Amino acid sequence: MAYIKLSKETNTGKGFILHEDWKTLSFEGYGDIYKVTGDEKSISDWVARVKGSIMANVAAWTALKMAKFIAVNNEIVETQNKLTELNAIKKTLEMVQ
Repeated sequence: MAYIKLSKETNTGKGFILHEDWKTLSFEGYGDIYKVTGDEKSISDWVARVKGSIMANVAAWTALKMAKFIAVNNEIVETQNKLTELNAIKKTLEMVQ
């Protein structure tokens, strides 16, 4: 297993993870950090192809925790915005009645 940091230039579209990659590797993506599980050679080959870099476990853990925190925070903000919109609609409906 390795944690991979992608470069800003990495194209995560077509050809990023090939069908052949899925045969030997598994992937979990968190923003620009990927947890890749598989044999070392397959991981190294994939990292070289996508122009990534292998991260130290501590740095990866810290970055993943931060990415997850940001994602949860964004969900909270989105939920609060929806609640504000619903409250505005409710007040409008109450005024109409």
